Amino acid sequence: MLLEELRLFDNQVYGVAHGLLMGYRENVWEQAQSLFDEVKLMDSSTASAFYNALTDMLWHFGQKRGAQLVVLEGKRRQVWENVWSESCLDLHLMSSGAARAMVHAWLLNVRAIVFEGHEVPKLLSILTGWGKHSKVVGDSTLRRAVEALLMGMGAPFRSAKCNLGRLISTGSVVASWLRESGTLKVLVLHDDRTHQENLRFGQISNLQMLQL
Repeated sequence: MLLEELRLFDNQVYGVAHGLLMGYRENVWEQAQSLFDEVKLMDSSTASAFYNALTDMLWHFGQKRGAQLVVLEGKRRQVWENVWSESCLDLHLMSSGAARAMVHAWLLNVRAIVFEGHEVPKLLSILTGWGKHSKVVGDSTLRRAVEALLMGMGAPFRSAKCNLGRLISTGSVVASWLRESGTLKVLVLHDDRTHQENLRFGQISNLQMLQL
């Protein structure tokens, strides 16, 4: 239903969304870049809303690696200002899917710093915000989603006492966790559907695309 609404709204958006959802990333990325160029001409709130919606959809339907590529493209194009530094990740303007994809990318970047032998900042922070429409202080849907993600990975972050929307950890503790043998496996994202898998279905995949 979502794809059909997109098709009626805008064929280019539909083509990119459908291609990424189905795992045809290599074939669709050039078209996606053209779409991202157009989005860059829009105001910042519209651009961030577009990236948030696209990454949310991809994350929800299991295309997590695709969601991460889109969110990193948004970062490269400065859709969200000052979102990333070595010591801090600011997620409060992101959707749940975009934020979770970005957490994985940021932690992989910190891991690269560790394995390159560079010093990790003494304090690492992830800012989730409290949620503009939250009726309970500190109760943010985004914060809960990010906390659950970090807990599921075993990442050693905790809520800051003075700021419930801020998750913190010491650099040394995070570095030790990143050096553990099983950490890389939980950090690297994968798609549920890939182009190679779809090729095995042959004509069935093509039929499904035509029906959409």
